[in-house]
Amino acid sequence: MLSENSVYYAAQFDFSAIPTTLPTTGGTWTRPATGLYSAGGTGLPTTTRVPRLIIDNVYFGKVVGLTTGTYPSGPATVASAQLSNIIPQIQPSSSYVVRCDLIKNEYVASVIL
Repeated sequence: MLSENSVYYAAQFDFSAIPTTLPTTGGTWTRPATGLYSAGGTGLPTTTRVPRLIIDNVYFGKVVGLTTGTYPSGPATVASAQLSNIIPQIQPSSSYVVRCDLIKNEYVASVIL
């Protein structure tokens, strides 16, 4: 999950482990009738794993605030978080020059005195 971390002025990725069993609290949970994790399919994973994020494009990395690389760097089995290691640039152009001609503005009704 990607979220903002206002304390560190950074983006934060949260990596959660894939469960090996269905939850026992919070409702009645059942596996789907068909598909990968179904009773007839392969079932749930036998070993807990944490998905990894591979940033292989510098420009995408700038948007999310991460340099190229793999996060977490190695295989993991417990949840973790990764703060951006560069300043996220949601719009890669970080500054703009805006000019406004208030005398000739075609989008506002002119007042003649």
